[in-house]
Amino acid sequence: MDLSDGLGCDLPRLASASQCGYSINEHSLPCNEGCSIEQALGDGEDYELLFTVSPKISDSLNEAWGRQFPDLELSIIGELVQVSDAVMDTVQGWQHFKSH
Repeated sequence: MDLSDGLGCDLPRLASASQCGYSINEHSLPCNEGCSIEQALGDGEDYELLFTVSPKISDSLNEAWGRQFPDLELSIIGELVQVSDAVMDTVQGWQHFKSH
């Protein structure tokens, strides 16, 4: 899925659709210099994609991706987990109808 509403909004949507929770490694988030973790989670229109794969194929996907797109790195930012194991973040994504 695209992250047009920000990771903090779209990741919970993805997890909910998968009937899962999620855990994020904040230190793995791709951030521009000077960008805070809160901005990385909450800003919309990031032109990034979010997807999940089985851990069984993550290494082979990363290798194949690197061959196909050598200048575009994949970032593993966390994992989907059972809802009972989830560490949910309170940062919301972009809210279209909120005054900013």
